[in-house]
Amino acid sequence: MPPPESNSKLTPEQIQLLQRWVAEGAKYDQHWAFKPPVRHSLPTLTGAQRSWAQNAVDHFVAAKQAELGLTPSPEAGLATLLRRVSLDLTGLPPTPDQLAAFVADTEPQAYERAVDRLLQSSHYGERWGRHWLDAARYADSDGYSHDAARSIWPYRDWVIEAFNRDLPFDRFVVEQLAGDMLPEATLAQRIATGFHRNTQINTEGGVDREQFRIDSIYDRIATTGEVMFGLTFGCAQCHDHKYDPISQVEYYRLFAFFNNADEPRIDAPTREVQFQRAAIDEKIKQVEASLSGLAKEDAKRKSIEDSLAKLKKTRPKAATTMVMARRKEPRTTRRFIQGDFTRPAEEVQAGTPGVL
Repeated sequence: MPPPESNSKLTPEQIQLLQRWVAEGAKYDQHWAFKPPVRHSLPTLTGAQRSWAQNAVDHFVAAKQAELGLTPSPEAGLATLLRRVSLDLTGLPPTPDQLAAFVADTEPQAYERAVDRLLQSSHYGERWGRHWLDAARYADSDGYSHDAARSIWPYRDWVIEAFNRDLPFDRFVVEQLAGDMLPEATLAQRIATGFHRNTQINTEGGVDREQFRIDSIYDRIATTGEVMFGLTFGCAQCHDHKYDPISQVEYYRLFAFFNNADEPRIDAPTREVQFQRAAIDEKIKQVEASLSGLAKEDAKRKSIEDSLAKLKKTRPKAATTMVMARRKEPRTTRRFIQGDFTRPAEEVQAGTPGVL
């Protein structure tokens, strides 16, 4: 119903719709998207449909085809089948040797073995990691008019590696949202929090830093909702959501989580750089140990100190990457009237939407 202060009235069509709803029992059921999924029994198939269906999904497809008077397409040949799955999983066509071997393989599990081989390819993570990187709004530049280059490629590499090592999805999500808060967080888990550093960065003069920080949080909430839940959380930034059960207060409770995070940069040395550093650090320890036994006036000391200084300069530099980190001193979070950060209202505590 329109709020009284709006001075708006329902149209005759809207009134008629409400009257019909009441006459039909005024049933108000929870939206299907927020109900736990239920396993349905398989449709009954007959004849050619039954022999065509090879799994549960096929049963539903075949039943719908029969309902619409459709028939399945002809079965693809072996060469076409391998080409399709290879392009799908790695983005690359099979080599002539791979194609010949697959066509010649008459074993029942030939296709499954081909899929396993493709999933073990490093190109699998490159191909399918790209889909996630697009959803995470990954870019190698800041955006806005300056669009300067930035270093966040270690996060990209983390995503690719996560796909290639088959990281369970729950860990995949947790490490990106709160990897730094895990017990004894590793460098890789901290790098994973770069998920929410893919926001645009405005380096233009005259930027209101607080407004920019707030806008970045808005972006993170919207991305979290769309990518993790398939919901448009951003619609509740200025008012209660128009059709999803998310209130504006719940939006700012979610806002509180992101409001209490800092945005540091950290060193992200590759494995090669880590090995090189370890080797040089060991040499540095040996040289420092040799110095400890020499008196300050010893003639050899100056030469060894010079050698030590040169050795330290050979220690390779590491790439840096942008990450999220829990803030030591929490900020107070308030609801913003109509989403305007200059109009703070009541204080809210961190929490998630009740529907979830």
